[in-house]
Amino acid sequence: MPTRQDRPVDSAVCDDDGRGGAQNPSERTPDSHENALSELLTQLAKDNSTLRGIQFESIVRFWLQADPVYAPQVGRIWRWEQWPGADGPDMGVDLVVETVTGALWAVQCKGYAATSSVTKAGIDSFLSASATGEFARRLLVMSTDQLARNAHRAVLKQSTPVTVVGLAQLEASPVRWPRTLAALHVADPAASLRSARRALREHQLTAVDDVVVELDRQLALGGRVCCTDR
Repeated sequence: MPTRQDRPVDSAVCDDDGRGGAQNPSERTPDSHENALSELLTQLAKDNSTLRGIQFESIVRFWLQADPVYAPQVGRIWRWEQWPGADGPDMGVDLVVETVTGALWAVQCKGYAATSSVTKAGIDSFLSASATGEFARRLLVMSTDQLARNAHRAVLKQSTPVTVVGLAQLEASPVRWPRTLAALHVADPAASLRSARRALREHQLTAVDDVVVELDRQLALGGRVCCTDR
């Protein structure tokens, strides 16, 4: 049985019917962070998929800069079209992260309904566009915990690590979410990060630091981080 440090930090898993479910949903109880995120997600555009995608990208960008696990590693974040290394239109990579050590991460953001499943067809272009060798890590961040089994298999086969982050992990993050999408653009993620770390108990801070160390170790070893069957 893997230890906490050995486990992937993913929250999306696959069911026998080919769709995923949140890890241990019966053990999670709503809290202020979860409710605030839910409020944001309900504000995503319903009839404009392009706008909805851009809005969810903003949520993911804020989370990357405010989450105690990821924020210490993040240096800069660009939308694909703003990234200096972009060589054409967005073909699946939504955000590019440059870490504090200069490594690059490719991020795809899937702002789906919580009941929807992310399919292999939905991530194929991302996996292809980000498999160029310049990205040390790839993140698939979803507003659902349901990942189709064929998508799960495709992720498992990747040589460059792919971390799948689902709704359960976003909800579990101690991020202080703004109440509106408009406020998201002016909110200070650094203030949220400071508040989150103050709120964590000493053993929780140690656990967060351990996860960061483990992510670095996996990158160094070229290990895979992906969703797992339950």
